[in-house]
Amino acid sequence: MNKPNFKEFIQVAGVIDRREADLIINSGVNYLGFPLRLPVNKEDLT
Repeated sequence: MNKPNFKEFIQVAGVIDRREADLIINSGVNYLGFPLRLPVNKEDLT
């Protein structure tokens, strides 16, 4: 597997579902981030 060229990539965090992921990937995004829901701590909205 080749190492990615981090000078030219797009990353999106906070993807909610498969439909949104497909839309983002079809727009040219290279990396997706999915939020983790843990049962502790208050949600960080900053």
